[in-house]
Amino acid sequence: MLDELQRRMRIRQIPGLSMRVAQHGKLLFQSELGVSDLVTGADLLSGHRFRLGCLTKPIVAHAVLQLARQGRLALDESVAVLIPELAARPEFQAFTVSHLLGHTSGLARGPYCVHGYSDAATLQRILASQLLFEPGRHFKYSNWGYYLLGKVIERISGDTAPALIAKAIFAPLGMQASGFPADEVRLRGTLATGYWKGWYFGAADLAEASEPCPHIPMLDTAGGVIATADDYLRWLISLLDTRDHGAAQMFSHHHQVRPGYSSCLGMFMEEAGGVPFYYFAASNSGYSGFMLAIPAQGLVGVALCNQAACNDELRDMLYLACRESMGGGGLPRFGRYDERCSILAGNRRGMVRFDGNVLLRDERHIRLHPYSRSAYFMLDGEDRRHMLRIRGRGQGDAVITLGSQVFYERLIRLRNRPGAQAAGRDFTGMYRHAAFGKVEIIRREDQLYLSYGAAYESLLQPVGQLRYKQGPGAFCFEDIAFQEDADSGDVTSFVLNDMVFLRA
Repeated sequence: MLDELQRRMRIRQIPGLSMRVAQHGKLLFQSELGVSDLVTGADLLSGHRFRLGCLTKPIVAHAVLQLARQGRLALDESVAVLIPELAARPEFQAFTVSHLLGHTSGLARGPYCVHGYSDAATLQRILASQLLFEPGRHFKYSNWGYYLLGKVIERISGDTAPALIAKAIFAPLGMQASGFPADEVRLRGTLATGYWKGWYFGAADLAEASEPCPHIPMLDTAGGVIATADDYLRWLISLLDTRDHGAAQMFSHHHQVRPGYSSCLGMFMEEAGGVPFYYFAASNSGYSGFMLAIPAQGLVGVALCNQAACNDELRDMLYLACRESMGGGGLPRFGRYDERCSILAGNRRGMVRFDGNVLLRDERHIRLHPYSRSAYFMLDGEDRRHMLRIRGRGQGDAVITLGSQVFYERLIRLRNRPGAQAAGRDFTGMYRHAAFGKVEIIRREDQLYLSYGAAYESLLQPVGQLRYKQGPGAFCFEDIAFQEDADSGDVTSFVLNDMVFLRA
């Protein structure tokens, strides 16, 4: 299956994918596909670098745990002791270094990007925020938490976080092409051009054309590292070195978010078939990435690409590369790759059932492989008739196209339920942010919901004329403020976590 996907990717000019898999320190698989720049058409090479975005966080966690191993800080120590400015807020004295590492401090998600704020101003914005829950009680992914870990590194070591990480991790491992944006001039290699729009694995007629994505600077220790796939693999291999007790702590289970899924010290863990998979995903302005580590198998892997918002596809590709590199066995299926969607559709031409990676049609099993988030190619055939596309899955009536046949799902009819518009305003529709991606505001039974796709959806509770707050359990807890055109009164955008989402 992997060979077939690589063949299809090579025949068209698309942004690049760099992927590595290693077992017990030995390289099993490596691949560069696509191009580093769509204008020049230059091939992606192993020396090309990518902005890692949130894949920075596990590296930062490793650096903090090394300081703990050296006895320079304690994981159960209050962060307010290390950063005295936080003591101005008594409730902030309750969260520890361990809480920050595992995203259980209660801090809000915080912005992805710097937006021109100074270091002091960022700290003041954190001090002005409210804890979402008592530290240790719940899980909430937080960029601000990892910003504070950078401050902890600075206060403990006397170095800036980028300088300490360069000395403690990059230099010993020979990660010569890795660093933070401020270091770009001296780093070797070339930064692949980042792109946005469309889906990475989409064919020309199944996805929008890719567009260059403007770089949005991120907080250094929340998402500032740039690196090659080779460098990141070196770091991943080092995590399985049993002599590094700091790295071993990263695999300790920190907080169970739900059965089979935990937040650890710098990574996340899912169990599949009794085997723990440790992983992290990233999508930022123009780039995506996915890494995994399976200590029980001595297996690590990383996939990086210069296209935003395709980390789910990278997860599927990397897992598939791991399975095929190991001869197709030894690993249970994990994550979204084995998701059971169970879409039933039918018309006069017959019945279709899409269930995970198998299309059942007329009692015939047909193997599928992800080609984009909404498209799959059928491995039983070679031509375009065998492309299957699903639009609207989990969001209302779905349209399933298979060759010349079109099927309509008739099981879910949520989006078509009538609902009055609040105060004459229509908030519904698609919104887009260059770094975060596309989201949708939908209305159901006179309630507004923010949808990040099939995986996340949260109720919006009104707290003002144009302001809403997401309900408990939402992907982001922060308020949403809608913006209107001064002349027409039409809703044109909304602001979430300092990110402006423009109405598509």
